[in-house]
Amino acid sequence: MKKKKTSFDSQRKIEEAITPYYTPKEPLSDSKKLLDFIQLTPNIRFLHFKKTFEEDYSLRGEKNDDLVYFGVNLGENFVIKHEVDLKNYHDSRKYTLFVSRNSTTPKMQFRHSIPYEFLTFSISISSLEDLIKEGKFKDRAHLFDLDILMYVTKANLKIINLACEISIKSQEGIQIIGKLYLLMDLILEQYLKEYSESLTSEGYDFTDWEIDALLNISGEIKKNPEQDFSVGGISAETGISIPRLQAGFKEMHEKTVALYIKDMRLKQAEKLIRTTNYNISEIVYKIGLTSRSYFSRIFKEKYKFTPSEYKKNYFK
Repeated sequence: MKKKKTSFDSQRKIEEAITPYYTPKEPLSDSKKLLDFIQLTPNIRFLHFKKTFEEDYSLRGEKNDDLVYFGVNLGENFVIKHEVDLKNYHDSRKYTLFVSRNSTTPKMQFRHSIPYEFLTFSISISSLEDLIKEGKFKDRAHLFDLDILMYVTKANLKIINLACEISIKSQEGIQIIGKLYLLMDLILEQYLKEYSESLTSEGYDFTDWEIDALLNISGEIKKNPEQDFSVGGISAETGISIPRLQAGFKEMHEKTVALYIKDMRLKQAEKLIRTTNYNISEIVYKIGLTSRSYFSRIFKEKYKFTPSEYKKNYFK
C-alpha cells in the first residue's frame, strides 16, 4: 500500500504558524523588555511574551532551519503576515498551538490596548531526535516520518492547562524546564494523533469561553479546596452543562470533577502536614472535610501512609 503523504497545504493553513523568536523591525528602547528570552539549557530557549501595547506595533520573526519550534497562544488574536507573501494575513487565535520544523519569516502585527500572551520555546532537531531515540518521548519516532513543515491547531485542554501553569511559574521565577519537556511531549502527542487520523472530530471542540471557565474554576478549586464545591454548583456558576463539565475535567486533568476536588484537598492536606503545626483534626477541617476516618483512608490511598504516620516520618 502506498504511503500517504501528509501535507499542510491540504490539511492546515500553514500561514497561521508563527516563529517564536522576535526582534523588532525598528530598534526600540524597550525591546529587551519585550523579548525576554531565557536559555534554559544549551539546546532549549524559552520566551514568555506578555504585553499590552500603547500603540499599534509590529515585530519580525527570525528563521532558523536547525530548530523545532513549539508554542501556545494564551492571549488575544494577533495578525501574522509572512515574508513570502505579505499581501496575505492570518490570525493566530487564542488557545492555538503550533509546531514548526522550518519556517518562513513572519511579521506580527499587534493592536494597541489589547492584552497579548503566548509561550514559545525551541529545541534543536538533533536534541529532539536524541530524546525520541532514548525513549524520553515514547511512541514519537513516527514524528520524523511525516512530511510536515508547520502544524497549527487548537490545543487540547491538558496542553492549555499546562501552558497556563508554565506562564504563572515563569513569572514567579520557578524552574520550568521539566514542565516544558512535558508540554513538548503533549504537543507531539496531539500532533501525531491528528496526523495518524486516530483523533475523533469530537476531541477538542470546547469554545474559548468554556476553556476560560474551566481554567478559572480549576484554579479556584486548587487555591481554595476547602470550599463546598459540587458538580451541580460548578455547572450553574460556569454555565457549562454537567456532561461537558465532566468531559472538560477529564480532558484537562484526567479526572472527574469530584476526583479533582478530592485530589486538591489531599495535596493541600499534605502541604499543611509538612509546613504547619496543625493537628490532624484541624487539617481535616481546614480542607473542608468532616470525617477524620475518611480523610485518613483517602490520604493513605494517595501517600501510602496515614496522616499521623506521614507527619511522624516527615519530621524524623
